[in-house]
Formats: sequence, structure tokens, C-alpha cells
Amino acid sequence: MPSLIDLKKRIVSTISTKKITSAMKMVSVAKLKKATNEIEFVTQYSRSLLRTIARVQQANEIWDIDPENNLIAQQNHIVKTNLSIFKKSLDASFLTERENLPELIIAISPDKGLCGSLNTNIINNLNKKIALYKQSNKAFYILPLGKKIWDYCLAKHKNHIVKDATKIELKTLNNDIVANVSQQIISMLDENFIGSASVIYAKFTSVIKQDITSKFLVPFVIHNHEDGPMHHENLEVFEKHEVIFEPSIEEVISSLVVARIKSAIFTFVKHTEASEHGARMVAMDNATKNSEKVIKSLKLKYNRGRQSAITSQILEIVGGMEAVS
Repeated sequence: MPSLIDLKKRIVSTISTKKITSAMKMVSVAKLKKATNEIEFVTQYSRSLLRTIARVQQANEIWDIDPENNLIAQQNHIVKTNLSIFKKSLDASFLTERENLPELIIAISPDKGLCGSLNTNIINNLNKKIALYKQSNKAFYILPLGKKIWDYCLAKHKNHIVKDATKIELKTLNNDIVANVSQQIISMLDENFIGSASVIYAKFTSVIKQDITSKFLVPFVIHNHEDGPMHHENLEVFEKHEVIFEPSIEEVISSLVVARIKSAIFTFVKHTEASEHGARMVAMDNATKNSEKVIKSLKLKYNRGRQSAITSQILEIVGGMEAVS
């Protein structure tokens, strides 16, 4: 049985741990509120962008554009690339034609731990997908976003990490970095280095539920995207008026391709961040409750030991007095 001094030290250390977990829970509550607000903003933007893409699809001029022979596309290679990706990704045969090319897996994870099983679930989802690809002899590459998934892929799947990829932490992610990642994906598609791109991320559903989700980033999925089904309530108004594209339809489409990939990555990252804070809040709440149970148990043992020691001392005094008398 531990001594009273050891029990006292354990009580003090557990109380300190409880204070830390309680503080971490409150920090996660504040960060979660901010993250959910950001999810709302990026979701609204993503929905608006997808509605715009759906409307542009209905313009007859699109199907007359040939990226190989278009004058504007010939003068600007970036426009040519984006036009080609836009038209091909809207074709139902896009995946069938490129199924023999490797797939890019963009895996997003939190930067830190102490968030329950969230990181483990993301890694397990990635490993299941990799196992299926290896079983079917399909080539793949991984682009990790987030410290935890980067460290894991560097240790376990180093040979499959995209060449020239660097460690990107979610806390440092900004518009410039996402733009570079988007351009890298577009270049890989244009050079036929990959045939498609998918994303693994933690979709924030509620504080107690985070769904590990895998979705296609390219080809574009207009009617089944991460924000729910596409609504066409405003398309009738769009169809009744002549559409004017400025500066040109080619440059508008090129901008939409980049904006779509950027907005999707931002949306997935914000969902993962919110999932991290929600999972950590629950984990720290459970840790705080468990600390209270441990403290209660240790105090009970301490008090019993202390009472036993006092009783022993009293018996020794009484026995000594009887012996003297």
C-alpha cells in the first residue's frame, strides 16, 4: 500500500492535471465557436461558387470552346490548362478515360494530438484506401496537410508523398499557400501525372460527432458536393437573360477552376479544424471528469490511511500507559 506521502503527492498532481484539462476544454470551446463561424462563411462561398459553375455550364459557348485551338488559350498556357480541366471534369467519362493514371490523395489532419481518436481515425481511413489501391495495383500519391498526417506519412509512406511537397501545418495555412497547392494540383492534372484527386478530411457534424470523409476534388461534383445538393432555384432567371462574360468566357472559366479547388480545400481544412476542437473539448471534458473520480478515490484512501495511523498511535499510547501503571 502506498504511503500517506505518496498518496498526498498523487492527489496534488492529479488536481494540477484536472486544472490543465479543464483549461484546455475552455480554450477548445472558444476555438470551436470561431471555427464553426468560419465554416459557415466558407460554406456560403463554396455554395455560391458551385451555383456559378452550374450556371456557366448552361452557357452554349462553353461547348464550342476547344482548348487546343482557342486563341486565348494558346496565348495563355494557364487558361488552356484550366479550360481543359473544366471541360473534362464535367464529362461523365472523365474518370473512365483517366483510370489508369495515379490518383492524388490529399489527406488533412490536425496539427496537434489530445483530441481523442480523431487523428487515428484519419490515418486508418487513409490506410484502408491505400490498401485497396495496392490490392488493385493502382498507383497513387499523397499530399499531406497538417502536422500529424505529415509526420505519419513521412514515417510510413515516404515514397508516395508528392515530390517537392513540404510540411504544411493548418495553423500557418493562408490564401497564398492554398493557391500554391491548388496550382500544384492543376499542374499535375495537366501533365497527366495524376488522373484525379480526392480528399480525406474530418467533416464536422457536431461536437460529439466527426465523420472521416473521402471525396473527389477533381473531377468537380456539382450535384453531390460537400455542402449538400445543388439548388437551382435561381437558374431560371439566369436562362432568361443573355449572359455577358468579362473579360472573356475562357478567363472566367479559368478563374472558376482555381477558385473551386481553393474553396474546396479551405472548406475541408476548416471542417477538420472544427472537428479537432470539438474532439478535444469532449476528450478534455472526459479527462476532467476522470480526474475528479481519481481525486475522490485517492482522498478516500488517504483519509483511511490517516485514520488507521492515528488509531495505531492511540493504541500505542494506551498500551504504554497500561504498561507503566
